[in-house]
Amino acid sequence: MVNNLLGISNTFWGDYNEYSDADIMILTTLTDEEIAETILFDLAFDFQMDYGIDISVVVKNKD
Repeated sequence: MVNNLLGISNTFWGDYNEYSDADIMILTTLTDEEIAETILFDLAFDFQMDYGIDISVVVKNKD
């Protein structure tokens, strides 16, 4: 379960250019083991390949 999704880069704040990346932090109740088993990182990679936007995803347990 995702508790918070934070866009933490200039891409989300409107101050971006063609070389900007997207940084996303996801806070969740999942354990570290459950996080490792998710497909979130695969989805970010697929998005990068499809749209050419570099996405950095950080997933952490909120506790």
